[in-house]
Parts: sequence; C-alpha cells; structure tokens
Amino acid sequence: MRLYAQLGQPIKIRQLYASLKETLLKEINAFPTKATRLKMEELLKVAAQQISVPLTSSIQEVQRGEQIDALEREALQYHATMPPAQAKRPVWAVALAGALLLLIVAKLAYRPAKPTSSAKPVAVPLQYNQEKWKFVYSLQEGEKGDAEPTACTVNNYMGDFFVTGLVQTEKEDVDILTLHLSKEGKLLHRSRFSSPTHDCDRAFSITQEIRNGDTKAVYVAGETYIPASQGVQEGFRLTLIKYDANLTPQWVRYSPITSENRAHKIRVETSTNGSIVLGGTALEKGVHKILLLKYTPAGDLAWQREYNPQAKDTTFSDMGVSAKGEIFLCGTTLKEVSQSGSHTEWVTLCYSPEGNLQWSQFNAGKGQGADTATHIILASYPDSIYVSGVFYNGDPATGGTGTNLALAQYGIDGTPHWTRTAPDSGPEVLSSSFAKSSRPDIITIGGTKATPERNSVIYLCQYDSMGNFRWKHHFLAPNGFQSTHDPLFVQWESDEIAFSGSLSPLPAVWQHTNDQFLFARYTLEGNPKSQYAFKMAGDMHRPRFTIYSSKDNTVLVGGQAQQADKRMAWVVFKYEIKK
Repeated sequence: MRLYAQLGQPIKIRQLYASLKETLLKEINAFPTKATRLKMEELLKVAAQQISVPLTSSIQEVQRGEQIDALEREALQYHATMPPAQAKRPVWAVALAGALLLLIVAKLAYRPAKPTSSAKPVAVPLQYNQEKWKFVYSLQEGEKGDAEPTACTVNNYMGDFFVTGLVQTEKEDVDILTLHLSKEGKLLHRSRFSSPTHDCDRAFSITQEIRNGDTKAVYVAGETYIPASQGVQEGFRLTLIKYDANLTPQWVRYSPITSENRAHKIRVETSTNGSIVLGGTALEKGVHKILLLKYTPAGDLAWQREYNPQAKDTTFSDMGVSAKGEIFLCGTTLKEVSQSGSHTEWVTLCYSPEGNLQWSQFNAGKGQGADTATHIILASYPDSIYVSGVFYNGDPATGGTGTNLALAQYGIDGTPHWTRTAPDSGPEVLSSSFAKSSRPDIITIGGTKATPERNSVIYLCQYDSMGNFRWKHHFLAPNGFQSTHDPLFVQWESDEIAFSGSLSPLPAVWQHTNDQFLFARYTLEGNPKSQYAFKMAGDMHRPRFTIYSSKDNTVLVGGQAQQADKRMAWVVFKYEIKK
C-alpha cells in the first residue's frame, strides 16, 4: 500500500484493502484492525498528493518484481501484527488467507495500465448477417398487424427462453403475447392473453421461477385497460399473469388502483421465498406515485406500498431484489415547479421483505431541470447499488453542459458513495443504458448524442467501482451510415462489454427510417472487437432487449423489423460470442 501511495495510485490502495477485507472475512471470519484502516486512509491522502506531483525517473523505473516484493512484505507484516483473537485462528486458515492475498496482490500488480480518455478505438469491419439464427414470429389465427417483443428471460440451465410482448388482433385491440423458444430458436409454446373487455393488454416485463434447473413458473407483468363500471374506476391497471412451464395460465391479478400508462417502466422480480414483487407507477387523483405490490405464489396480495414524498409526482423506473428479499428501486420525483419549468430529481429506495421503507436517497444535477433515473443494478463486489440516468446541468448558453449521462453508487445501507456525470455527453444525450462487468468491476454507460451535422452517435463512457473515470468515446457510424442510436447494453459477468442498437443511413431527424440492427462488442479498454448488422425487408429496425445466455455463451437481441408489407414483425436474433 505504501508503494502505491508513493506512485500516486489511490485506486490500487482501495482495491488491495477491499480484497484483504473480503479474504479475511471469507477465510478466517476476521476484519482488518482499526490501525490498518487508519493506515489505509493515511496512505490514500499521500496518494492524492502524489497525483499532482510529477513522478521522478527513479520511481517510474521501479521494476514489477520489486513492487510485488514490497507488497508481499506489507502483507506479511500485516499478518504478523494481527491481534491475539485473530492470531488464534487455525494455522491452515491463516496460511490459506495469506496465499490468496498474495495471489490478489500479484494480479493487481500485473494489471495492465488503463487507457486514457484520449484513446481512439481501432476501427473494425462491419459484418453482415453473422447471427447464429433468427426467429421471426408468424401471426396466428385471430392476429393481424404488428407484433412487438418487449422483455425476455433465459433459463441458463437448459438454454431455452421466454419472450413476452404484444400483438394486434382482428378485434382491433392489443393482446399480451408470450412465447417459449428453444435454444435453437424453435417455437415450443405460445400463449395470448386478452382481458374480458378485449381492450388493451400489453406486457413489459417477464421473469421465471427455476428449481433444480427446471422452469416451474413464468410471471408476466404489464398493463390492462379497464373501462368504468359500477364501483370501478376507468383506467389502466398493473397486470400480473402466472403461467406454468408450458405457458398455461394459472391466475391473473390486477392492481387495486389505476396506473399511469408508462409502458417501459414496469418490472417484476421473484424473491427467495417464491413471492412476486411488482413495481410500477400509480395514478390516483391526478398524482403519480411509485406503486409496489407483493404477491404470494398463490396470487394473494401480501402487501401494497405507495410512495410520493410530500404528495408530489413520483414515477417508478427500475427495480432489483437481493438474495435476502430486500427490494431496491429507483425513480424520478418532482422537486419544484418554477417559471422555467419542472425540476425533477432521482429517488432511490430500499424496502424490507415485509414492505417497510428502510431508506431513501435523492440525487440531482447542477441545473434546475429534468433529472431522470432510468436503471438500477445490484452489485456483490463491493456490496453496492448503481443507478444511472440523466442529469440536467444547466443551459450550455450560460455555462452549463446541458443534459448528460449520470451514474451514482450507493451502499447497501443507502450511504451515498459517489456521483459522476459523463464528460462531454451533452448538450443533450438520450436513451440512457448501462451494464456492469465483473473482471474487474467496471460500469459502462451510454446513450444517443446529437452531432453538429444533425446526425447521432452512440456515446460510451466507463468508470470503475471507485468512481474513477476510465475512458469515453463516440461509436461512429460505419461507412455507408450516418447515425447510430439507442444502445442497449448486455448485463453479464464478462471481461468485455457488448450492446445492441440501430444503424441509420440517414440523419438523426429520420431516426429508424431504413435502420439496420446493430450488435457490437468491445474490450474493457474501449477497443472494438466486432460489429454485426442485419437488415430485413422493410425500413425500421428497433431493438427492445439484449440478454446474455451463459448456457452456450450467446446473446439474444429482440426487437421489431418492418416487413415488405409494412407490418412490424417480432424478431429475435442469437449471436454467438467467439473469443
């Protein structure tokens, strides 16, 4: 740690301390002493001072072997100064912890240098129709017009997957359509849900219950429009459907109160005890509020929670459930209304499995505008929560940077760790998406950014788990295209990043016209590895989800593609990840 302090590398100090803490806890159920923690904080201050001081040639020429020797001595000294309570641990446990620590130290010491923000990615050729297979849904009896997939869940034991969405029907309404596909892209089961009123039913989230590798239940969440009747208020209701593994409906439940028509803001997750948590946005007496519902496997409503601080508009965005059943969610809440418009900010919440609010945190940009949270991810190392979205940091004409991508990290207990605004993502960035890689813990965020030529590019930016900036750049359109937009990142445990999106040969003002599907892969250092494109008969190609399957190391990309008859078809592609 002292060597890293002299080299001006606080991130290395934090990584080493975190690895030490995790190893001691797992192997001998111990923690670093208070003296060690204070020493670490002291060395962080030294490292911070060294960052602004040019390194001397003698320090720059330190050999890696000498670095590892010094770090090994630090580790051995730490174990030698353990308090008696820890020293009494079994010899084999201490030796094992020491050996693991030395391996961690060696890995950190030999980790290649991180690229700077000025690094320019090397261009790779655009390949066409390189998917492993594609599935195009054929309309069945009673269906006509467009079909759209919206969400997907994969059984990583078997390799098959379930996709849900919507389809137009001959009754001039919209039904919830759910498909079960094999890992080869063959249709196994199909189910179409229509409410008794045959009005509007749409699905936006799906999950499954897996036991011993087999799918036991599939849950689809969406919304249903219910007309007014005696004692019933007109409006949309959150809808939860339970299917068995063959997509035979088991039960359907509607939320007790009406919901706002926010199609892309509904999630459903299953917790460890088999109960189902459903989140969305309620609309009651003209006020929006976060609505959280918990159901038993039998379909009984266990509890209902509503959140809108000070009776101000608050909308739901995303949700995750921990292994302990804690529910973490993010959304957007109204802060104030002024002559210049509405000022919103992020809100992040944690509920216990029993539905008790544990903590809430608010976050906002520097400007008085619309700050919107979009996604949340739970991380196991370090134990934390990531929230992404956009901040409005002021009018560029008066010194602000416009609407920027933003990322924040919180502790499991709600403690704010850090907040970052992606540099140069303004003056306006849209389609916020992000994903986390695990080796090491890297977070990549991205969105659609306009260019002076009236085109659009995909803006990429990356941070590590300590909030340190790694790199940024624009994903420029390949030859023959003018715009790239709407990135959807793959959430996976991998040493690279990947995303789907759209390619357009026309300027941004005609987005989705003559578009092609895009699938791109990058190294963690920001260098492209491959990029594929696929075009079907029609004009518009819109990705809706990107899901990784660890069973066969593939990525599923689902969306819509216009056919020769102008119908928007439901399509799913499977791409094989080759090293």
